[in-house]
Amino acid sequence: MKPKKVLLYCCCSLLLLASIGQSLSAQIGAPKWVQKCGKTDLYPDDVFVTGYGISIVDSKRQKIDAVVDAKESARTKLIESIRVTINSRAEVLKSQVDKEVSQSFKKSVHTFSTIELHDIQFEEHFDSRQKKAYALALVRRAELKNFYKEQLAELYQAIVSKYTQAEKQYKNGNKAEALKLYLDCSKLYRDAHTTKTVLRAIDRRAKSTPCPIKEDEVLTAIDDIVDKDIESLEDAGYYLAYCLQEQVGLSGKNILLQPFTYQDTEMSSEYANYFGQRYGSQLMKVGNCQISNEIDISGRSRNHYVITGFYWDKGDYINMLSHIKDVTTGNMIATAEINIPKNLIEKEGLAYIPHNFNNAYEDLKLFRTDEDASNGLNLEIWTNKGAENLIFKEDEEMRVAVRVNQSCNIRFIYHLADGQRVLLLDSYHIGPHQVNKVVEIPDTFVCIPPFGAEFLQVNAQTKTFPTLDTTSDGDYDYINEPLKIILQKTRGMKKKRKEDVQLRAEKRIVITTMKK
Repeated sequence: MKPKKVLLYCCCSLLLLASIGQSLSAQIGAPKWVQKCGKTDLYPDDVFVTGYGISIVDSKRQKIDAVVDAKESARTKLIESIRVTINSRAEVLKSQVDKEVSQSFKKSVHTFSTIELHDIQFEEHFDSRQKKAYALALVRRAELKNFYKEQLAELYQAIVSKYTQAEKQYKNGNKAEALKLYLDCSKLYRDAHTTKTVLRAIDRRAKSTPCPIKEDEVLTAIDDIVDKDIESLEDAGYYLAYCLQEQVGLSGKNILLQPFTYQDTEMSSEYANYFGQRYGSQLMKVGNCQISNEIDISGRSRNHYVITGFYWDKGDYINMLSHIKDVTTGNMIATAEINIPKNLIEKEGLAYIPHNFNNAYEDLKLFRTDEDASNGLNLEIWTNKGAENLIFKEDEEMRVAVRVNQSCNIRFIYHLADGQRVLLLDSYHIGPHQVNKVVEIPDTFVCIPPFGAEFLQVNAQTKTFPTLDTTSDGDYDYINEPLKIILQKTRGMKKKRKEDVQLRAEKRIVITTMKK
Protein backbone atom coordinates (compact mmCIF):
# COMPACT_ATOMS: atom_id res chain seq x y z
CA MET A 1 0.00 0.00 0.00
CA LYS A 2 2.76 2.44 0.78
CA PRO A 3 4.31 2.34 -2.70
CA LYS A 4 0.88 2.92 -4.25
CA LYS A 5 0.38 5.86 -1.98
CA VAL A 6 3.78 7.26 -2.93
CA LEU A 7 3.10 6.67 -6.64
CA LEU A 8 -0.32 8.29 -6.35
CA TYR A 9 1.17 11.23 -4.50
CA CYS A 10 3.88 11.65 -7.15
CA CYS A 11 1.37 11.45 -10.00
CA CYS A 12 -0.89 14.00 -8.33
CA SER A 13 2.07 16.26 -7.66
CA LEU A 14 3.17 16.07 -11.31
CA LEU A 15 -0.36 16.83 -12.50
CA LEU A 16 -0.59 19.74 -10.09
CA LEU A 17 2.78 21.10 -11.21
CA ALA A 18 1.77 20.73 -14.85
CA SER A 19 -1.47 22.59 -14.16
CA ILE A 20 0.37 25.35 -12.31
CA GLY A 21 2.90 25.50 -15.11
CA GLN A 22 0.18 25.95 -17.71
CA SER A 23 -1.50 28.61 -15.60
CA LEU A 24 1.78 30.48 -15.03
CA SER A 25 2.61 30.22 -18.71
CA ALA A 26 -0.75 31.72 -19.61
CA GLN A 27 -0.37 34.43 -16.99
CA ILE A 28 3.12 35.42 -18.17
CA GLY A 29 1.82 36.15 -21.66
CA ALA A 30 -1.22 38.04 -20.36
CA PRO A 31 -1.42 41.81 -19.78
CA LYS A 32 -0.60 43.09 -16.30
CA TRP A 33 -4.25 43.90 -15.60
CA VAL A 34 -5.13 40.21 -16.19
CA GLN A 35 -2.30 39.02 -13.96
CA LYS A 36 -3.42 41.37 -11.16
CA CYS A 37 -7.17 40.94 -11.54
CA GLY A 38 -7.92 44.32 -13.08
CA LYS A 39 -5.23 46.37 -11.33
CA THR A 40 -2.36 48.05 -13.15
CA ASP A 41 -0.17 51.12 -12.74
CA LEU A 42 -1.22 52.18 -16.24
CA TYR A 43 -4.68 53.06 -14.92
CA PRO A 44 -4.28 54.40 -11.34
CA ASP A 45 -7.41 54.60 -9.18
CA ASP A 46 -7.09 58.35 -8.66
CA VAL A 47 -7.33 58.96 -12.42
CA PHE A 48 -9.56 56.11 -13.65
CA VAL A 49 -12.65 54.23 -12.53
CA THR A 50 -12.28 50.61 -13.66
CA GLY A 51 -14.12 47.32 -13.75
CA TYR A 52 -12.79 43.83 -14.43
CA GLY A 53 -14.74 41.03 -16.09
CA ILE A 54 -14.18 37.36 -16.94
CA SER A 55 -16.21 34.92 -19.02
CA ILE A 56 -15.59 31.34 -20.11
CA VAL A 57 -16.18 29.45 -23.35
CA ASP A 58 -18.58 26.56 -22.85
CA SER A 59 -21.29 24.63 -24.69
CA LYS A 60 -23.52 27.73 -24.77
CA ARG A 61 -20.85 30.37 -25.21
CA GLN A 62 -18.41 30.70 -28.11
CA LYS A 63 -15.34 32.94 -28.04
CA ILE A 64 -17.17 35.97 -29.44
CA ASP A 65 -19.96 35.52 -26.89
CA ALA A 66 -17.47 35.15 -24.04
CA VAL A 67 -15.75 38.40 -25.04
CA VAL A 68 -19.09 40.25 -25.12
CA ASP A 69 -20.05 38.81 -21.72
CA ALA A 70 -16.66 39.72 -20.22
CA LYS A 71 -17.04 43.33 -21.41
CA GLU A 72 -20.56 43.58 -20.00
CA SER A 73 -19.33 42.09 -16.73
CA ALA A 74 -16.49 44.63 -16.61
CA ARG A 75 -18.94 47.47 -17.22
CA THR A 76 -21.17 46.17 -14.43
CA LYS A 77 -18.21 45.98 -12.05
CA LEU A 78 -17.26 49.55 -12.91
CA ILE A 79 -20.74 50.67 -11.88
CA GLU A 80 -20.57 48.48 -8.77
CA SER A 81 -17.34 50.19 -7.72
CA ILE A 82 -19.17 53.54 -7.82
CA ARG A 83 -22.02 52.08 -5.76
CA VAL A 84 -19.60 50.76 -3.14
CA THR A 85 -17.99 54.20 -2.92
CA ILE A 86 -21.39 55.79 -2.45
CA ASN A 87 -22.26 53.41 0.39
CA SER A 88 -18.95 53.98 2.18
CA ARG A 89 -19.15 57.76 1.89
CA ALA A 90 -22.79 57.96 2.94
CA GLU A 91 -21.77 57.41 6.56
CA VAL A 92 -19.25 60.25 6.41
CA LEU A 93 -21.73 62.67 4.86
CA LYS A 94 -24.28 62.11 7.60
CA SER A 95 -22.09 64.04 10.00
CA GLN A 96 -21.14 66.78 7.57
CA VAL A 97 -22.41 70.34 7.77
CA ASP A 98 -23.30 70.31 4.05
CA LYS A 99 -26.93 69.25 4.62
CA GLU A 100 -27.92 69.62 0.96
CA VAL A 101 -25.28 67.19 -0.27
CA SER A 102 -25.92 64.80 2.63
CA GLN A 103 -29.64 64.74 1.81
CA SER A 104 -28.85 63.89 -1.81
CA PHE A 105 -26.80 60.91 -0.66
CA LYS A 106 -29.53 59.71 1.67
CA LYS A 107 -32.23 59.94 -0.97
CA SER A 108 -30.25 58.22 -3.70
CA VAL A 109 -28.00 55.63 -2.05
CA HIS A 110 -30.67 52.99 -2.65
CA THR A 111 -32.69 54.52 -5.48
CA PHE A 112 -30.21 54.41 -8.33
CA SER A 113 -30.32 51.18 -10.29
CA THR A 114 -28.54 51.94 -13.52
CA ILE A 115 -25.93 54.59 -14.13
CA GLU A 116 -25.58 56.11 -17.55
CA LEU A 117 -21.92 55.99 -18.52
CA HIS A 118 -20.33 57.41 -21.63
CA ASP A 119 -16.90 57.09 -23.22
CA ILE A 120 -16.11 53.75 -21.58
CA GLN A 121 -12.97 52.22 -23.03
CA PHE A 122 -12.29 48.49 -23.03
CA GLU A 123 -9.20 46.34 -23.12
CA GLU A 124 -9.63 42.68 -24.03
CA HIS A 125 -7.59 39.51 -23.69
CA PHE A 126 -8.46 35.94 -24.64
CA ASP A 127 -6.63 32.97 -23.15
CA SER A 128 -7.01 30.23 -25.79
CA ARG A 129 -5.52 27.60 -23.49
CA GLN A 130 -7.89 28.19 -20.59
CA LYS A 131 -10.69 29.32 -22.92
CA LYS A 132 -11.35 32.45 -20.92
CA ALA A 133 -12.12 35.98 -22.06
CA TYR A 134 -10.95 38.94 -19.95
CA ALA A 135 -12.04 42.56 -20.20
CA LEU A 136 -11.12 45.78 -18.44
CA ALA A 137 -13.61 48.67 -18.55
CA LEU A 138 -12.21 52.09 -17.77
CA VAL A 139 -13.22 55.72 -17.86
CA ARG A 140 -11.34 58.81 -16.76
CA ARG A 141 -12.70 60.40 -13.60
CA ALA A 142 -12.34 63.88 -15.10
CA GLU A 143 -14.44 62.95 -18.14
CA LEU A 144 -17.05 61.28 -15.95
CA LYS A 145 -17.18 64.33 -13.70
CA ASN A 146 -17.74 66.69 -16.64
CA PHE A 147 -20.45 64.44 -18.04
CA TYR A 148 -22.40 64.39 -14.78
CA LYS A 149 -22.02 68.13 -14.27
CA GLU A 150 -23.58 68.69 -17.68
CA GLN A 151 -26.30 66.13 -16.93
CA LEU A 152 -27.13 67.86 -13.63
CA ALA A 153 -27.46 71.22 -15.40
CA GLU A 154 -29.81 69.64 -17.96
CA LEU A 155 -31.93 68.09 -15.19
CA TYR A 156 -32.25 71.45 -13.44
CA GLN A 157 -33.24 73.05 -16.73
CA ALA A 158 -35.89 70.37 -17.28
CA ILE A 159 -37.27 70.88 -13.75
CA VAL A 160 -37.62 74.63 -14.30
CA SER A 161 -39.32 74.04 -17.67
CA LYS A 162 -41.77 71.42 -16.30
CA TYR A 163 -42.54 73.53 -13.24
CA THR A 164 -43.25 76.60 -15.39
CA GLN A 165 -45.58 74.56 -17.63
CA ALA A 166 -47.32 73.09 -14.58
CA GLU A 167 -48.01 76.53 -13.11
CA LYS A 168 -49.55 77.68 -16.41
CA GLN A 169 -51.77 74.59 -16.60
CA TYR A 170 -52.89 75.05 -12.99
CA LYS A 171 -53.78 78.71 -13.55
CA ASN A 172 -55.78 77.71 -16.63
CA GLY A 173 -57.75 75.21 -14.56
CA ASN A 174 -56.13 72.08 -16.04
CA LYS A 175 -55.33 70.44 -12.71
CA ALA A 176 -54.90 66.91 -14.10
CA GLU A 177 -52.27 68.04 -16.61
CA ALA A 178 -50.61 70.22 -13.96
CA LEU A 179 -50.37 67.24 -11.61
CA LYS A 180 -48.63 65.12 -14.23
CA LEU A 181 -46.07 67.88 -14.83
CA TYR A 182 -45.45 68.37 -11.11
CA LEU A 183 -44.98 64.60 -10.72
CA ASP A 184 -42.51 64.71 -13.63
CA CYS A 185 -40.59 67.32 -11.65
CA SER A 186 -40.55 65.01 -8.65
CA LYS A 187 -38.97 62.19 -10.67
CA LEU A 188 -36.44 64.62 -12.16
CA TYR A 189 -35.45 65.56 -8.61
CA ARG A 190 -34.74 61.88 -7.88
CA ASP A 191 -32.52 61.76 -10.97
CA ALA A 192 -30.78 64.95 -9.84
CA HIS A 193 -30.14 63.47 -6.38
CA THR A 194 -28.60 60.41 -8.02
CA THR A 195 -26.45 62.52 -10.34
CA LYS A 196 -25.11 64.60 -7.44
CA THR A 197 -24.40 61.43 -5.50
CA VAL A 198 -22.39 59.88 -8.34
CA LEU A 199 -20.51 63.18 -8.79
CA ARG A 200 -19.53 63.10 -5.13
CA ALA A 201 -18.47 59.44 -5.42
CA ILE A 202 -16.21 60.24 -8.38
CA ASP A 203 -14.72 63.32 -6.74
CA ARG A 204 -15.42 63.97 -3.05
CA ARG A 205 -14.49 67.64 -3.54
CA ALA A 206 -17.06 68.13 -6.30
CA LYS A 207 -19.49 70.99 -5.69
CA SER A 208 -22.88 71.51 -7.29
CA THR A 209 -25.25 74.47 -7.29
CA PRO A 210 -28.81 73.98 -5.99
CA CYS A 211 -31.80 73.82 -8.30
CA PRO A 212 -33.56 77.19 -8.83
CA ILE A 213 -36.89 75.50 -7.97
CA LYS A 214 -37.03 74.10 -4.45
CA GLU A 215 -38.24 70.52 -4.13
CA ASP A 216 -40.63 71.49 -1.34
CA GLU A 217 -42.43 73.85 -3.75
CA VAL A 218 -43.18 70.91 -6.02
CA LEU A 219 -44.38 68.67 -3.18
CA THR A 220 -46.67 71.44 -1.89
CA ALA A 221 -48.17 71.90 -5.36
CA ILE A 222 -48.84 68.14 -5.63
CA ASP A 223 -50.51 68.14 -2.20
CA ASP A 224 -52.77 71.03 -3.21
CA ILE A 225 -54.00 69.22 -6.34
CA VAL A 226 -54.47 65.76 -4.84
CA ASP A 227 -56.26 67.46 -1.92
CA LYS A 228 -56.33 64.38 0.28
CA ASP A 229 -56.33 64.86 4.04
CA ILE A 230 -53.99 62.31 5.62
CA GLU A 231 -55.96 61.08 8.61
CA SER A 232 -54.90 57.43 8.49
CA LEU A 233 -52.22 55.17 7.05
CA GLU A 234 -54.81 54.02 4.48
CA ASP A 235 -55.04 57.65 3.32
CA ALA A 236 -51.26 57.80 2.97
CA GLY A 237 -51.26 54.56 0.95
CA TYR A 238 -53.99 55.97 -1.32
CA TYR A 239 -52.01 59.18 -1.88
CA LEU A 240 -48.86 57.33 -2.96
CA ALA A 241 -50.81 54.87 -5.11
CA TYR A 242 -52.71 57.70 -6.82
CA CYS A 243 -49.50 59.61 -7.62
CA LEU A 244 -47.83 56.52 -9.10
CA GLN A 245 -50.94 55.62 -11.12
CA GLU A 246 -50.96 59.14 -12.60
CA GLN A 247 -47.39 58.66 -13.84
CA VAL A 248 -47.47 55.02 -14.95
CA GLY A 249 -50.54 53.04 -15.92
CA LEU A 250 -50.70 50.15 -13.45
CA SER A 251 -53.81 48.44 -14.79
CA GLY A 252 -53.28 44.74 -15.52
CA LYS A 253 -49.65 44.80 -14.36
CA ASN A 254 -48.04 42.23 -12.07
CA ILE A 255 -46.15 44.09 -9.36
CA LEU A 256 -43.70 42.91 -6.71
CA LEU A 257 -44.31 45.11 -3.65
CA GLN A 258 -41.32 45.22 -1.34
CA PRO A 259 -41.42 46.61 2.22
CA PHE A 260 -40.25 50.15 2.92
CA THR A 261 -36.90 50.41 4.71
CA TYR A 262 -35.55 52.95 7.18
CA GLN A 263 -33.35 55.65 5.63
CA ASP A 264 -30.33 54.07 3.91
CA THR A 265 -30.00 51.11 6.29
CA GLU A 266 -31.99 48.49 4.30
CA MET A 267 -33.68 47.60 7.63
CA SER A 268 -37.45 47.39 7.86
CA SER A 269 -39.87 47.45 10.80
CA GLU A 270 -43.31 46.58 12.21
CA TYR A 271 -44.56 49.91 10.88
CA ALA A 272 -43.23 49.21 7.37
CA ASN A 273 -44.91 45.81 7.36
CA TYR A 274 -48.24 47.27 8.55
CA PHE A 275 -48.10 50.17 6.09
CA GLY A 276 -47.09 47.86 3.23
CA GLN A 277 -50.26 45.80 3.62
CA ARG A 278 -52.43 48.92 3.39
CA TYR A 279 -50.37 50.36 0.55
CA GLY A 280 -50.77 47.13 -1.42
CA SER A 281 -54.54 47.24 -0.99
CA GLN A 282 -54.68 50.83 -2.24
CA LEU A 283 -52.47 50.02 -5.23
CA MET A 284 -54.85 47.24 -6.28
CA LYS A 285 -57.85 49.50 -5.74
CA VAL A 286 -56.47 52.59 -7.50
CA GLY A 287 -54.34 50.89 -10.14
CA ASN A 288 -56.34 47.70 -10.82
CA CYS A 289 -53.09 45.70 -10.66
CA GLN A 290 -51.91 42.40 -9.14
CA ILE A 291 -49.63 42.61 -6.08
CA SER A 292 -47.28 39.86 -4.90
CA ASN A 293 -44.61 39.63 -2.21
CA GLU A 294 -42.60 36.67 -3.51
CA ILE A 295 -40.63 35.86 -6.65
CA ASP A 296 -39.78 32.73 -8.61
CA ILE A 297 -36.58 31.42 -6.99
CA SER A 298 -35.42 30.17 -10.42
CA GLY A 299 -34.80 33.77 -11.43
CA ARG A 300 -37.62 33.97 -13.98
CA SER A 301 -39.76 37.00 -13.25
CA ARG A 302 -43.49 37.19 -13.81
CA ASN A 303 -43.59 40.79 -12.62
CA HIS A 304 -43.64 43.88 -14.80
CA TYR A 305 -42.69 46.33 -12.05
CA VAL A 306 -41.15 46.43 -8.59
CA ILE A 307 -42.47 49.00 -6.10
CA THR A 308 -40.42 49.76 -3.04
CA GLY A 309 -39.67 52.69 -0.79
CA PHE A 310 -37.75 54.32 2.03
CA TYR A 311 -38.71 56.49 4.98
CA TRP A 312 -37.00 59.10 7.13
CA ASP A 313 -37.68 60.37 10.65
CA LYS A 314 -38.31 64.12 10.36
CA GLY A 315 -39.31 64.85 13.93
CA ASP A 316 -43.07 65.35 13.93
CA TYR A 317 -43.60 63.34 10.76
CA ILE A 318 -42.24 60.45 8.73
CA ASN A 319 -41.18 61.24 5.16
CA MET A 320 -42.13 58.37 2.81
CA LEU A 321 -40.61 57.99 -0.65
CA SER A 322 -41.89 55.28 -3.01
CA HIS A 323 -40.73 54.47 -6.51
CA ILE A 324 -41.37 52.02 -9.34
CA LYS A 325 -38.68 50.15 -11.24
CA ASP A 326 -39.19 48.49 -14.59
CA VAL A 327 -38.15 44.84 -14.18
CA THR A 328 -36.86 44.58 -17.76
CA THR A 329 -34.62 47.67 -17.77
CA GLY A 330 -34.01 48.19 -14.05
CA ASN A 331 -34.81 51.88 -14.52
CA MET A 332 -36.81 53.93 -12.04
CA ILE A 333 -39.85 55.16 -13.96
CA ALA A 334 -41.97 56.94 -11.35
CA THR A 335 -41.77 58.29 -7.79
CA ALA A 336 -44.14 59.56 -5.12
CA GLU A 337 -43.49 61.19 -1.76
CA ILE A 338 -45.57 62.07 1.31
CA ASN A 339 -45.12 63.26 4.88
CA ILE A 340 -47.10 61.21 7.42
CA PRO A 341 -47.80 62.72 10.87
CA LYS A 342 -45.94 60.59 13.39
CA ASN A 343 -48.96 60.50 15.73
CA LEU A 344 -50.76 58.27 13.19
CA ILE A 345 -48.00 55.67 13.61
CA GLU A 346 -47.83 56.05 17.38
CA LYS A 347 -51.63 55.61 17.56
CA GLU A 348 -51.22 52.14 16.05
CA GLY A 349 -48.45 51.30 18.55
CA LEU A 350 -45.98 50.51 15.78
CA ALA A 351 -42.19 50.68 16.02
CA TYR A 352 -40.60 52.23 12.93
CA ILE A 353 -37.12 50.83 13.62
CA PRO A 354 -36.20 47.26 14.70
CA HIS A 355 -35.54 46.86 18.43
CA ASN A 356 -31.89 45.90 17.80
CA PHE A 357 -31.33 48.84 15.44
CA ASN A 358 -28.29 50.33 17.22
CA ASN A 359 -26.30 47.08 17.30
CA ALA A 360 -27.33 46.12 13.76
CA TYR A 361 -26.36 49.56 12.50
CA GLU A 362 -22.90 49.20 14.01
CA ASP A 363 -22.52 45.94 12.10
CA LEU A 364 -23.72 47.64 8.92
CA LYS A 365 -21.05 50.33 9.27
CA LEU A 366 -18.39 47.63 9.66
CA PHE A 367 -19.68 45.85 6.55
CA ARG A 368 -19.40 49.09 4.57
CA THR A 369 -15.88 49.82 5.80
CA ASP A 370 -13.22 48.80 3.26
CA GLU A 371 -15.91 47.16 1.13
CA ASP A 372 -14.61 46.40 -2.36
CA ALA A 373 -16.30 45.69 -5.65
CA SER A 374 -15.51 42.14 -6.74
CA ASN A 375 -12.52 41.66 -9.03
CA GLY A 376 -13.81 39.47 -11.85
CA LEU A 377 -15.89 36.96 -9.91
CA ASN A 378 -19.58 37.74 -10.36
CA LEU A 379 -21.82 36.71 -7.48
CA GLU A 380 -25.61 37.09 -7.51
CA ILE A 381 -27.78 36.05 -4.59
CA TRP A 382 -31.49 36.26 -3.94
CA THR A 383 -34.24 34.68 -1.85
CA ASN A 384 -37.80 33.62 -2.58
CA LYS A 385 -38.76 37.22 -1.66
CA GLY A 386 -36.03 38.91 -3.67
CA ALA A 387 -32.71 40.43 -2.63
CA GLU A 388 -33.71 43.80 -1.17
CA ASN A 389 -36.05 45.20 1.48
CA LEU A 390 -36.91 41.81 2.97
CA ILE A 391 -39.29 40.92 5.79
CA PHE A 392 -39.71 37.34 6.98
CA LYS A 393 -42.27 36.49 9.64
CA GLU A 394 -42.20 33.71 12.21
CA ASP A 395 -42.31 30.21 10.66
CA GLU A 396 -41.95 31.53 7.10
CA GLU A 397 -39.41 29.66 5.00
CA MET A 398 -36.53 31.29 3.20
CA ARG A 399 -34.94 29.69 0.16
CA VAL A 400 -31.74 31.05 -1.35
CA ALA A 401 -30.28 30.85 -4.85
CA VAL A 402 -26.91 31.97 -6.21
CA ARG A 403 -25.31 32.41 -9.61
CA VAL A 404 -21.59 32.84 -10.34
CA ASN A 405 -19.47 33.20 -13.48
CA GLN A 406 -16.55 31.10 -12.21
CA SER A 407 -16.16 27.80 -10.43
CA CYS A 408 -15.67 28.78 -6.77
CA ASN A 409 -16.40 28.13 -3.11
CA ILE A 410 -19.32 29.77 -1.29
CA ARG A 411 -19.54 30.65 2.40
CA PHE A 412 -22.82 31.63 4.12
CA ILE A 413 -22.73 33.47 7.45
CA TYR A 414 -25.95 34.52 9.18
CA HIS A 415 -25.82 37.38 11.68
CA LEU A 416 -28.67 36.96 14.17
CA ALA A 417 -30.63 39.75 15.85
CA ASP A 418 -29.17 38.86 19.26
CA GLY A 419 -25.59 39.39 18.02
CA GLN A 420 -24.69 35.73 17.50
CA ARG A 421 -23.18 34.70 14.16
CA VAL A 422 -23.80 31.31 12.57
CA LEU A 423 -21.77 29.58 9.87
CA LEU A 424 -24.60 28.15 7.75
CA LEU A 425 -22.53 26.82 4.85
CA ASP A 426 -18.79 26.66 4.44
CA SER A 427 -16.88 26.02 1.21
CA TYR A 428 -20.03 25.00 -0.66
CA HIS A 429 -18.52 24.25 -4.07
CA ILE A 430 -19.95 25.55 -7.33
CA GLY A 431 -18.51 23.32 -10.04
CA PRO A 432 -17.72 24.17 -13.67
CA HIS A 433 -21.01 22.59 -14.81
CA GLN A 434 -22.93 25.04 -12.57
CA VAL A 435 -21.24 28.23 -13.81
CA ASN A 436 -23.69 30.90 -15.07
CA LYS A 437 -26.62 28.80 -13.88
CA VAL A 438 -29.09 29.36 -11.06
CA VAL A 439 -28.03 27.13 -8.15
CA GLU A 440 -30.60 26.80 -5.40
CA ILE A 441 -29.00 26.08 -2.05
CA PRO A 442 -30.39 22.73 -0.87
CA ASP A 443 -31.08 23.90 2.70
CA THR A 444 -34.33 25.72 3.56
CA PHE A 445 -34.21 28.22 6.41
CA VAL A 446 -37.12 28.85 8.82
CA CYS A 447 -37.76 32.17 10.57
CA ILE A 448 -37.61 31.71 14.36
CA PRO A 449 -36.71 33.97 17.32
CA PRO A 450 -34.76 36.13 18.01
CA PHE A 451 -36.42 38.74 15.79
CA GLY A 452 -35.04 42.00 14.46
CA ALA A 453 -32.62 43.23 11.81
CA GLU A 454 -30.36 40.40 10.59
CA PHE A 455 -27.79 39.92 7.83
CA LEU A 456 -27.08 37.09 5.41
CA GLN A 457 -23.45 37.50 4.34
CA VAL A 458 -22.35 35.46 1.33
CA ASN A 459 -18.74 35.25 0.19
CA ALA A 460 -17.34 33.56 -2.89
CA GLN A 461 -13.71 32.93 -3.75
CA THR A 462 -11.68 30.65 -5.97
CA LYS A 463 -9.47 29.36 -3.16
CA THR A 464 -10.41 27.73 0.13
CA PHE A 465 -11.62 29.96 2.96
CA PRO A 466 -9.54 30.54 6.09
CA THR A 467 -10.90 28.55 9.03
CA LEU A 468 -13.23 30.32 11.45
CA ASP A 469 -13.28 29.51 15.15
CA THR A 470 -16.68 27.90 15.76
CA THR A 471 -18.58 26.01 18.44
CA SER A 472 -21.31 23.55 17.48
CA ASP A 473 -24.44 22.82 19.51
CA GLY A 474 -25.38 19.93 17.23
CA ASP A 475 -27.62 22.04 15.00
CA TYR A 476 -25.60 25.17 14.24
CA ASP A 477 -21.96 26.21 14.13
CA TYR A 478 -21.68 29.46 16.12
CA ILE A 479 -18.73 31.70 15.26
CA ASN A 480 -16.64 32.75 18.27
CA GLU A 481 -14.89 35.63 16.51
CA PRO A 482 -16.01 39.28 16.20
CA LEU A 483 -17.28 40.69 12.91
CA LYS A 484 -14.08 42.62 12.24
CA ILE A 485 -12.02 39.40 12.29
CA ILE A 486 -14.63 37.56 10.20
CA LEU A 487 -14.41 40.26 7.53
CA GLN A 488 -10.62 40.17 7.54
CA LYS A 489 -10.66 36.42 7.01
CA THR A 490 -13.19 36.58 4.18
CA ARG A 491 -12.03 39.76 2.43
CA GLY A 492 -8.29 39.39 2.98
CA MET A 493 -5.94 41.77 4.73
CA LYS A 494 -5.93 45.14 2.97
CA LYS A 495 -2.15 45.52 2.53
CA LYS A 496 -1.76 42.04 1.08
CA ARG A 497 -4.50 42.42 -1.51
CA LYS A 498 -2.20 44.10 -4.06
CA GLU A 499 -0.36 40.84 -4.70
CA ASP A 500 -3.30 38.57 -3.95
CA VAL A 501 -4.67 37.57 -7.36
CA GLN A 502 -7.40 35.36 -5.95
CA LEU A 503 -10.89 36.13 -7.24
CA ARG A 504 -13.33 37.19 -4.53
CA ALA A 505 -16.87 38.53 -4.27
CA GLU A 506 -19.16 39.44 -1.39
CA LYS A 507 -22.89 40.09 -1.21
CA ARG A 508 -25.02 40.97 1.77
CA ILE A 509 -28.78 40.78 2.26
CA VAL A 510 -30.47 42.61 5.11
CA ILE A 511 -33.46 40.72 6.50
CA THR A 512 -35.92 42.04 9.09
CA THR A 513 -37.58 39.19 11.00
CA MET A 514 -40.67 39.57 13.19
CA LYS A 515 -43.52 37.74 14.88
CA LYS A 516 -46.56 36.71 12.87
